[in-house]
Amino acid sequence: MRPKSRASSKERRNRRKLPNALPVIVTHGWPGSIIEQLKIIDPLTNPTAHGGSASDAFDVALRSPENYVGYDRTQNFASPRGADRDRRRVYSAPARLALNQWALVGEWTMGRQATVLNKASGEIVYRFQARDVHLVMGPSRPGGSVRFRVTIDRQTPGAAHGLDVDESGNGTAAEQRLYQLIRQPKPIVDRTFVIEFLDAGVETFAFTFG
Repeated sequence: MRPKSRASSKERRNRRKLPNALPVIVTHGWPGSIIEQLKIIDPLTNPTAHGGSASDAFDVALRSPENYVGYDRTQNFASPRGADRDRRRVYSAPARLALNQWALVGEWTMGRQATVLNKASGEIVYRFQARDVHLVMGPSRPGGSVRFRVTIDRQTPGAAHGLDVDESGNGTAAEQRLYQLIRQPKPIVDRTFVIEFLDAGVETFAFTFG
């Protein structure tokens, strides 16, 4: 199992240690992991401890890290009553999510590596801070397809739509791969992302952010 950082989300987003530190945002693509980048944080934020000068310090912001949606590696799952492993269940989302929390809505089965929608329609709700939102997903059966619709802060994405959706947020998953769902312009702030699946049978694996 992938090791987990003990730092809280707030600590990862705000690690200013020295005055006049230059702001920098650290992100990663797919494939890749936030864990691979944790070793560079202390040298960037505290260069004097590594033979550098205080004038070289950065104020590092690690926004939304990748997250798996299978129970083996997921973090910050916020649906009431938590997850039922390998069992069909109707889930709901809380009224509010903290940054990097996520929830299911509808009848899903959360497996070790993936989470599958059993009945249409169903949603994944995610509170994030990043320019891009990607989801590794696809139909659970070869040759199938699943229609979906995405929103950001409960509005159609418009100019913030990703490569795999239109301005109204509509898309179709016809194979298992990485889908770019959101690429938003500035300002990059905390937002709520929702993907609604209009058909059953989607298999979802992991979110990545850029």
